[in-house]
Amino acid sequence: MADLITINDKAFLAKLEKLAKIDQDYEKEIRKALRDSVKIWADSINKSVYSGAITKRTGGLGKAMGVGTFKSEAKGYIGGKSRPKRASNKNGGWRAHFFASPASQMDGKYRFDFQKVYNRNTRRVLGTFTSKINKILVKAIS
Repeated sequence: MADLITINDKAFLAKLEKLAKIDQDYEKEIRKALRDSVKIWADSINKSVYSGAITKRTGGLGKAMGVGTFKSEAKGYIGGKSRPKRASNKNGGWRAHFFASPASQMDGKYRFDFQKVYNRNTRRVLGTFTSKINKILVKAIS
């Protein structure tokens, strides 16, 4: 006869309840995991942009890409994104970083394929997030 697996109903329901409230109880940790994960994309873009053909033609070039998180109460999700940073007062070259086409003062040959750089790092981003969220889940239900 096969061994039986028994589940203590109260303990099981308590764990499910903890998981249901994970976004409230561990929001700070989840947002940090998201930021750390998408930072891989931002760093990759920043390294690629500054190692290629873009020059300091328009003034200082600060690191153009940063990371952020967002939360939608209505739709019930938390997310992370790699996005362009706001220009600082001393960063005159921020217009060199764009998604659709080069800034007007730049030649067309300086177009940058953002999607290619993102795609090259997507697996690492997802792997990093998975490992970090697994640690949060273990912490939440223990």
